[in-house]
Amino acid sequence: MKGYKAFLSDMTTKHGDNTVYEVGKTYTVEGEIKICENGYHFCKKCVDVYDYYDKPCRICEVSVTGAVQTQGNKSVGRRLKILRELTADEISSLCNSGNCNSGDWNSGDWNSGNCNSGNCNSGDCELRRLELRQLQLRRLELRQLQLRQLQLRRLELRQLQLRLL
Repeated sequence: MKGYKAFLSDMTTKHGDNTVYEVGKTYTVEGEIKICENGYHFCKKCVDVYDYYDKPCRICEVSVTGAVQTQGNKSVGRRLKILRELTADEISSLCNSGNCNSGDWNSGDWNSGNCNSGNCNSGDCELRRLELRQLQLRRLELRQLQLRQLQLRRLELRQLQLRLL
């Protein structure tokens, strides 16, 4: 099973025996696997590691084999292999849904900041909201101008038709 495990900056964990973990190595625990008691803890979704670790932390992609137990968004396994450490861009991509988001836990497209949902959010969204409103007003004004020009052309054509009669 693939998952994600967070580490402190020195590749140790918040709880445990101060083991310094290494990418590429496999770790196995003996005894009964039990959440918060025994085993190697990991999350199935990258974003969920932040429920247990604060930034800055290092996040690795892991492979877990053998017995696994899951409770909520946290799992524990008997055998854990650290496949690789994720880059900041990979973490951002895995933790955000949508396109071109920066920050954390954004859904939608083109969001910057944290915990935005929708499109084109930045911080409290006020600046972008004003820009979008101005764009809508410009489009409305352009449409009204086009309608006036069309009405004038129709009037000119009507006058020309009357002269020809």
